[in-house]
Amino acid sequence: MIALDWPAAGSGRPGRHIALIFGLGLIGTAILNALRGRVPARRRDLPFDWSDAAKRAGHVRAILAAVHDQAGTDAGEGQELHVDLVWSAGRAGFGSSTAELVCEQRVFVEVVELGRRLSETADCSSFHFLSSAGGLFEGQRNIEATSAPAPLRPYGIAKLQQEGLLDALAQSMRVLIYRPTSVYGFAGARSRKGLVAALVQNAIRGETSRIFGGFDTIRDYVFADDVGAFIAEQVTNPHASGTTMLLASGKPTALPELTAIVQRALQRQLYFQYEAKPSNALNICVRPSALPAGWRTTPLEIGIQRTAARILEAYRVATR
Repeated sequence: MIALDWPAAGSGRPGRHIALIFGLGLIGTAILNALRGRVPARRRDLPFDWSDAAKRAGHVRAILAAVHDQAGTDAGEGQELHVDLVWSAGRAGFGSSTAELVCEQRVFVEVVELGRRLSETADCSSFHFLSSAGGLFEGQRNIEATSAPAPLRPYGIAKLQQEGLLDALAQSMRVLIYRPTSVYGFAGARSRKGLVAALVQNAIRGETSRIFGGFDTIRDYVFADDVGAFIAEQVTNPHASGTTMLLASGKPTALPELTAIVQRALQRQLYFQYEAKPSNALNICVRPSALPAGWRTTPLEIGIQRTAARILEAYRVATR
């Protein structure tokens, strides 16, 4: 878990702003980078154990103590304390079973309680939750902001349950729920790979990529940097209201078009095969009218070029 703190601004009174970021995968890393590009933040790494409940309880106490210390030391009497908890964590993936999600649900309940306790300390507090449009709306087209979630997998059911757990929390702190579509990008070799990163990495190695969607499957792809920049804006803006937002491009792309874009970005042959019985072939696309104010997206071709460049650079460094 990463804690960032910086001088609070825009509230009319001096103080401190603290952001607690849980999860440094593709989206969490993009949020961290965007925040550090916007504010003069100090970084502190704090432990947070997923598997050992007793250790995790101690880590939660340490997080609370660190925030309290910050409130007493830097904010001081008559100054404001802003705290934002950002949850972009999760070891489970789109194809996870119900059993694999049990631990994640348990941990999330504890983090929601941490949010409640933080709200008692801070003058202004927010909980930013990364949900999943893919998990909630799998198989739906022309998704609107008012479309009803209808999850088909345990992963989507778990995300909807997590959103529900935040309802009570909204009484004591601002709650912002983000529902991104198919997020692509690169956050390092250890980060979970999405389709775009897998296609690029396999092309570099001359390997064949297995595609679990259908030839005519359409998805709405969104660049991780855009998600990170948008959420960083919400974190640093104390006047942003709590709401649920779809983060998508509003421009559906078929799989053959996506593979062609990756091939152009790399300027090399791409080898791939479609599975005979695809397990991830349902369409997911969002209407442009469903997107929130202030949300901006990078064109898919440019985002894939940037992703490919980062992966190529990481590959060069690793093979020196």
